[in-house]
Amino acid sequence: MQANNSGVYIRKNVDGVHSDIWVDGVSPETGMPAQQAVASQTSSFSVTGSDADDIVTIDFSNGNPLPAGGLLFDGKAGVNRVRIIGSNQNDSIALASGGISVSGSGFGGASISAAKAAILQFPGGSGGNDALNVNGGTWQIDADTPTGTPNVSVAVAAGATATFSGNQHLANLTVNGGTAKIVTSSRKTVFAAGLTMAGGGLLDIGNNFLMVDNVQTPAARVRQYLINGYNNGGWNGVGGITSTTAAVSGLALGYADKRGAGLNQVLVAQTVYGDANLDGTVDVGDFGKMSANFGGSAAGSWEQGDFNYDGQVDIGDFGKLSANFGSFAPIAGVEAAPPPLPPPAADTLAPPAESSASVVNFAPVTIGNSAAAATPSAGQAVTTGGDPVNAWQSPPPTVALRGVGAMGMTARPGKRGGKKVMVDVGDVVVQPALATRKVFATGKRKRLDWLDRDR
Repeated sequence: MQANNSGVYIRKNVDGVHSDIWVDGVSPETGMPAQQAVASQTSSFSVTGSDADDIVTIDFSNGNPLPAGGLLFDGKAGVNRVRIIGSNQNDSIALASGGISVSGSGFGGASISAAKAAILQFPGGSGGNDALNVNGGTWQIDADTPTGTPNVSVAVAAGATATFSGNQHLANLTVNGGTAKIVTSSRKTVFAAGLTMAGGGLLDIGNNFLMVDNVQTPAARVRQYLINGYNNGGWNGVGGITSTTAAVSGLALGYADKRGAGLNQVLVAQTVYGDANLDGTVDVGDFGKMSANFGGSAAGSWEQGDFNYDGQVDIGDFGKLSANFGSFAPIAGVEAAPPPLPPPAADTLAPPAESSASVVNFAPVTIGNSAAAATPSAGQAVTTGGDPVNAWQSPPPTVALRGVGAMGMTARPGKRGGKKVMVDVGDVVVQPALATRKVFATGKRKRLDWLDRDR
């Protein structure tokens, strides 16, 4: 059989005797087949491709359609694919360098020689608990279950490499001494309910997202995999979860528990150091999370401000956050960076104290968009231009906080229709869109710019 780039499709006939073969059809598995063969009377099938990209599909939904000698697929040039349609029972595929073997509880084994094929497609959802074992060679695989419960488990053995190039929903992903990579032109998500890494196995997620079920794969286990890949910030460890893009860009991999619609997932994403809440921006919300856990004796997490994975939230983590304050890294659904808040000057950002002061809420006062100066009473919450920007006074026990209210303020029109507000030491500024802004000062009067996006 000879195929062009639209491919060859082979499926066992419902009569249980013949194998139906479609060649280069628009919908090859429908209509009259181009050929029929009795597999039991044939030693093997042979498919010769073109110099373009070729695909051969073997459909096991009615049983094994191949002869005892299997299939020889010579794809010649191009990027060639083998696509396997499983049965409604438990199926297993084993990949080696240049060869594929398929077995199922409803049929015997089948072998496919495909020395020039680099892509294996094994879509989930056909039924049963299916396994795709990458035992050797380098393969690009697609085992996505696009709808319903994922039913394909992928395992990558030592010496083998599996690459994902699109969204994947997997029952399990096991990397036992091998290498798994997510290599895409745009950010994708690999979801694996269970994630197991052993024997120096490496998972390179690049600039993509990894999500796991936090019951089957607890956040503490994900954290350990990240520690293994961290390698003092190089993100090039010999095992664990790593990122080649973070390694060359100075970015990091952060993680967050209780994400997803059912709050039952752990999310891992590439972002900037200091982005505790994984929203793509290092801002006051992240500072608040870190300061609330600063100096704690319990082992820290990324969400608590442990950005260097040493188990503590301390001055080292503060240094990473302050160096990136106002920085932006695209996260899911964000196409371009919004204008960042101006980062605090080097002499105004100080590490949090290990004990935090209480915060008192006071009655609000509203200031319009006029150029007139306004000086509310100390400690009052402030609303500018009808958009809430709350300020609370904090008693100064061990540290001085700066913000709007305690020492008075002057509001005047700013660029882009916002407000430029002169502030003094002694307060906390809170903006609902960005959570609590806790900015420490050294005693100098400073200016905050509230732009349209976060007024």
